[in-house]
Amino acid sequence: MQSPYVNVERLDVGGIPTLKFSPKGIDNPPTAIYYHGWNSNKDYQRFRLSVFAAWGIQVFAPDAIHHGEREAKDLSSDHLEKYFWGTVIQNVREAPAMIETIISQHQVDPGRLGVMGHSMGGFTAAGVFAANPQLKAMVSFNGSCAWLKMEEQFRSNLNLEPMPEAHRNYLARYDLLSNKETLNQRPVLMLNGAKDMIVPVDSQRWFYQEVAPLYRDCPQRLQLHEIPGVGHCIAAGMLERAIAWFHEYLVAD
Repeated sequence: MQSPYVNVERLDVGGIPTLKFSPKGIDNPPTAIYYHGWNSNKDYQRFRLSVFAAWGIQVFAPDAIHHGEREAKDLSSDHLEKYFWGTVIQNVREAPAMIETIISQHQVDPGRLGVMGHSMGGFTAAGVFAANPQLKAMVSFNGSCAWLKMEEQFRSNLNLEPMPEAHRNYLARYDLLSNKETLNQRPVLMLNGAKDMIVPVDSQRWFYQEVAPLYRDCPQRLQLHEIPGVGHCIAAGMLERAIAWFHEYLVAD
């Protein structure tokens, strides 16, 4: 189903299959890059991202490695440990070229560009935000901005051995909490289902507590909302909050 208010285009952005959702009749709209979750792909996001575009937010949604059109693999839970962090970090490493391309070839205003994602994509959005300080705002749906803390919880829940120190150090290079000096009071909105058992909200609470002192002068720019009764999904009210967030903070300089 195609919205009469939204243009949807299939793109190749530096070799990465990507969907572009543009609001019709709006010049120089605010823009966000959206990262999908584990075992999902960009095409599964069409309705959700059309809602963003219908409300004036342009969105670019790439496929992650091993997902969608990028040599999709068996991504059952048995393969989560093998591929998860490699997929997240590959997204983060690909982001600078994607940002450069959408600015240079798709007339995206670099002063009105943010990032968001759901689940694994929420992890990705945090890493991309850390690595690209030019991004203006971030939204994480049911993700984590404290990778090492979340990894500890994953392993504890599954009765796995602690992550080897070398792997922890590698993750820390990309982890937003480990690189909190990159935040510079940029707006961060975390939206988590209070009943999420896949990515429990605990690590987001930890992140919030750790970085809140950096936002002492502008506490409204750092928000964590735990949505009652919601599990590992994006409720309509979460979309509404995210759209309002980007309209507030992806403003022209």
